[in-house]
Amino acid sequence: MDILNQEINLKYYFVIFVFMCSFSCNDNDRSSHIEKSKEQLGDSEYKRIYSLISDTLQKWSLNHILGSPDSTQNIIYIDSLLCFNLKQNRLISSLLIVDSDKASESTADGIFYFYGEKIANQWYFFKGPYIHIPRDIVKNHNIHTPLSYQQLHQIALKEVYSGYLNRNGEINENWFTSKFEGNGWVNWDDTPEKIKSYTRKDYEQFHLRKVRGNWYGVKKDSIIP
Repeated sequence: MDILNQEINLKYYFVIFVFMCSFSCNDNDRSSHIEKSKEQLGDSEYKRIYSLISDTLQKWSLNHILGSPDSTQNIIYIDSLLCFNLKQNRLISSLLIVDSDKASESTADGIFYFYGEKIANQWYFFKGPYIHIPRDIVKNHNIHTPLSYQQLHQIALKEVYSGYLNRNGEINENWFTSKFEGNGWVNWDDTPEKIKSYTRKDYEQFHLRKVRGNWYGVKKDSIIP
């Protein structure tokens, strides 16, 4: 069975891959972001990492890490924009979540921050905060109609990616630090002094703990590779 059929046959969650959009759309609002990312990595490496994300999301979906079998049916778009830091070892993107269940009375969709970190020459991916998006924030949009990929992407440009580039159009490393380090990742009982003492290596371990946590509820003998 090929990957496409595997995705279509998932009963509760579908991952819709929009890989080609990032290389065919000419949206002026994000052209500087895409150009800067590709300038950092090169076109082929950008596509390779996007493919790694696609593979990861497929495994999460097959193993219900994106949601339980009792979850409302959603369509999950991998956003076409991947933002990389100066050292090319951290990335920030987003998952665009569309509530496509016709029986649902939902009037909102959402966006997950999506993080990647390269540790010991290997990429690890994990989710960040969730942004609840009421459909009525889009002018003249029917609240009972899910938002489109493009509508959610435009919202993500403002709500997720606005700190990526500074006023001079250069990569803002402080933006990455603010997302990957600090109170959101440390132990709940850490003192301010303890938090200040943490190094990049310490935060890598916190992030790996987050990655391992994705699989805590999955029985080893039931994992679908």
